[in-house]
Formats: sequence, structure tokens, C-alpha cells
Amino acid sequence: DILEKFDLEKYFSVTLFREDMPRSKPYPDPILTALNRLPSQPGADDVIWYIGDRRKDILAAIAARDFLPCPIIPMAY
Repeated sequence: DILEKFDLEKYFSVTLFREDMPRSKPYPDPILTALNRLPSQPGADDVIWYIGDRRKDILAAIAARDFLPCPIIPMAY
């Protein structure tokens, strides 16, 4: 609803909310689920930039590395 309210839907190919996930961060499940919902899957030549605001965001990105064919670079503010 918040994306629609501020007309931001056009900027996101995939949306995923914590209510959609049985296991949230620091597990990699939210990242992997979002990537699986993309129209095309990341390949070996891609790089994923994961931006978060908490330590658990960094931990989730690090945990996702074991399941990805490409690098994931976590950043947190």
C-alpha cells in the first residue's frame, strides 16, 4: 500500500514484506525469494548490491552467498 500511495510501484520489479516470509533476516530467505521472483535469474556475470540499515541485513547477504552464482555486496547505513 505504501508504494502505491507514494507512486513508487514503477521502481520495483519485486516486492517482498516480512509478513510474506516464515524466516526473516538474518536468514537469507528474503533475499533468495526476491531474486527468484525476478523475471530473469542472476548469472555468474552479475553483481547484486544489497542495501540495508541493520546488521541483520549484512548477515543475510553474507548467508545468501552460499546459494548464488554471483557476488553479493552488502552495504548498510
